[in-house]
Amino acid sequence: QKYSSFYRQVYGWGFHRILSGPDYNSFYHELFLRDSPDLSLKMKRPSRTELAERRQALPDSPPNFYLMPPVSESDIDALEDSSSPPVSLDDYWDKLTR
Repeated sequence: QKYSSFYRQVYGWGFHRILSGPDYNSFYHELFLRDSPDLSLKMKRPSRTELAERRQALPDSPPNFYLMPPVSESDIDALEDSSSPPVSLDDYWDKLTR
């Protein structure tokens, strides 16, 4: 009972579960990053339609966080200045690497 409620809340906020690899059973969100608490202020609970669209846009394999470059302060500032959060992890990293 408690786990199903937890999963419902986590998925409801747009987190994604990793189903394979070294981070199996972990959750991630594009705006929930270590050492970047200000980004989480941009999180909002998406509507059911938005959640469905995000699920459709997910890549076939989970992201490999170990190959991604560290996020710098200037990257975080650029994201915080953005008017809307990115829709997918790919969009997020594209925005960081521009």
